[in-house]
Amino acid sequence: MADVLAYAEIRHGEFRPVAYEVVAAARSLADRLNGRVHALVVGPPGVGAAAADLARFGADRILVAEGESHEHYQADETVEAVASVVAGAAPAAVLFPASALGKDLSARVAAHLDLGLATEVTEMASTQRLPADRESARRRDGDDGRERRGPPRAGARNRTERPSVA
Repeated sequence: MADVLAYAEIRHGEFRPVAYEVVAAARSLADRLNGRVHALVVGPPGVGAAAADLARFGADRILVAEGESHEHYQADETVEAVASVVAGAAPAAVLFPASALGKDLSARVAAHLDLGLATEVTEMASTQRLPADRESARRRDGDDGRERRGPPRAGARNRTERPSVA
């Protein structure tokens, strides 16, 4: 099982339409991963009251960080809140809206946690179900978990081949 975290953006204490879109996208991805959707809301006191509405769009669990310090977007405090949730939940993916705030926050969180970042993603597709964890990936690839030195095994799946250029 691989869970997905969705950052639900608010403005002036209300959810923006992109908040619902990112939760719905997280639901789609989590379904393919056999996981759950965690929606994170960071905002001023009282924002948690409206957060239950995110369940209609696919959130299985709704996490709320509310306080006076979140009245307006403060990058450092919001990054800490998101990073704390990511560290605790260890999701397979974290989705942010493609808004100005989402782009700023996602880049800061990725840098803070030393993780990769893909932006402007409009669709995700896979020809096979993704493994829910490293152990199932190892079993799928016939890997016993021992460290290997030297060239990759014959038939290894994660090998990069360069096309010949004439």
